Amino acid sequence: MPDNRHILSDRLTNILDNKPWLGCILCIGCSTLTMVGFPVLWIAMAICALVYFRHSLSYSLIFIVCAIIPFILSGQVDYFSVGSVLLLLPICAVQNRYKSFSLTYEVCIIISLCVILALHLLVPDLQSWWIGQYMKTEEVLLKDGVFTKLQVQEIIKVLASVSTGLTALSMSINLFLVNFIATYIDALSKKQYGLFKEFMMMKMGLLSPILTVFLAVSLFYTPGWVVDLTAYVIGIMITYGFIVSLGVVWRFFKARAWVIISLFLFIFLLMTTNIFKLLMLLIAVTDYVAQWRTIFDSKDQPGQ
Repeated sequence: MPDNRHILSDRLTNILDNKPWLGCILCIGCSTLTMVGFPVLWIAMAICALVYFRHSLSYSLIFIVCAIIPFILSGQVDYFSVGSVLLLLPICAVQNRYKSFSLTYEVCIIISLCVILALHLLVPDLQSWWIGQYMKTEEVLLKDGVFTKLQVQEIIKVLASVSTGLTALSMSINLFLVNFIATYIDALSKKQYGLFKEFMMMKMGLLSPILTVFLAVSLFYTPGWVVDLTAYVIGIMITYGFIVSLGVVWRFFKARAWVIISLFLFIFLLMTTNIFKLLMLLIAVTDYVAQWRTIFDSKDQPGQ
C-alpha cells in the first residue's frame, strides 16, 4: 500500500514555494482571527517556520512581518503573541543548524528562563501588574458569591505570583510544537521519514539534573522571581515526563495508534488528577539516570 503521508505536505509546500503571497495572506488572517478570540496563531507561526526551513531567514522575515502586522495595527499590542512569533527565529535557527529536537527543547527552556528573569529585572513589582490584569476575574468571582473577598484576593495573589512562569511555559510548548510541525511537514515533502521516532526518543541532557537541583533549592527560597521560575520548571518537567511516557508506550507497542490513544488518555489524566502530574514530574527528574525508554530494549536483543 503506497505511503500517502506526503501528499498534504507537498500541496502546502508547493503553495508556499510558488504562491508566497497566499502564505502571507494566511499569516495575516490567522493573526487577525487570534485577535478576535480564535487561537490559530500557531498556524501562522508554522508557516513562518516552514518557510525558514525551505528558504532562508531573510525570506521568512516577510512572513513574520505579515504575522505581527495585525497586532501592531490594532493599537493594543499583544506582546505575548508578538514575542512568540519573534522568538520563533532562534528556535528555528537551532533546529535548522543541528537537526535535534532535544537541543531545540533545551534552547526553548533556556530562552524562557532568561525571559522570566529579564521581566523581573525590568519590572520589579511584576506581581502587582498581574494583580491589575486579574481585576475582571476578581469581579466575576465576587459576583458569583462562592468566595469571600479575602479568599478571592488570596486566589488572585497566588495566580499573580506564578503567571509569568505559566505564560512562559505556554510560550515554550507552543514554540516547540510549532517547530516540530514545520520540521515534520518539511521532511515529508522531501520524502524523509524517521522524525516521529526522533521526537519520541528526544532527551534532555545536563539541563535535566540542573533543573532538578533548582527545584530542590527553590523549596527554601520564596522571592517572586524564584516562585515564577519554579512554576515554569515544574511545568516544563511535567511536559518532558509526558513526552518520555509517550516514548515508553511507543517503544513497547511499536505502533502509532497506541501512542495516539495514550496521548488523549494522558491529557485527560493530567487535567483531572494531581497524582498523575506528580508521576510525570518524577519520570522527568529520574529519566537522566533511569533511561525509561530503554527498559524494553532487551525484547529486541537475540537470546533475550
